[in-house]
Amino acid sequence: MKYSLFRIVMAITCFTIVQVSVANPIADYNFTKIEVDESVEIRAGSVGAIKIPVIALAKAKIASVDGVVVSFENGSHFSLSTIRDDQVGFKGVDMRNWPQYILGVKSKGSEPASFIEQAIKAGEVTIQNQIDPKIISKFETEKGIGYIAIGEQQAVIFIVDNDQPNIIAQITTTKMSEKDIQTIIINGVIK
Repeated sequence: MKYSLFRIVMAITCFTIVQVSVANPIADYNFTKIEVDESVEIRAGSVGAIKIPVIALAKAKIASVDGVVVSFENGSHFSLSTIRDDQVGFKGVDMRNWPQYILGVKSKGSEPASFIEQAIKAGEVTIQNQIDPKIISKFETEKGIGYIAIGEQQAVIFIVDNDQPNIIAQITTTKMSEKDIQTIIINGVIK
């Protein structure tokens, strides 16, 4: 009996260790692109471009503050900015994995250990504590991949361009419904 109990405990412990050491899988975010009659492209940097339906901007205010901020009549808003390798203190590092580290879906890679640690710590503070995501997913964009974390009041979207390793785009939303995030933002960047 003791031997069997010991084997069960060891099996559970080993299974848990294996589960922790493997990166968390990230699900695909399923959203089908909707054709829009008229859109406006809002851009921040070389990778931060969103095609927004003109109708969504009817009573919106747009400002440029370290990127672009779009505020809607209902009090919701989003900001679009870029993050470069030198801004995070790692000139020359490949930023395309930054979203995976900050979202907690990847913990190891070829980047410097201090870069990975910094991203993971930033993710604990900004993503886990502030956004408290109910959804963390990925989707294909016209030029690469997007990552999204959606919480009750906030969401963050990272856009990675396959051809630009030193810069990524970050879109942060506040008080936007998931439907608005899909139709106003995601629809403007997906393939």
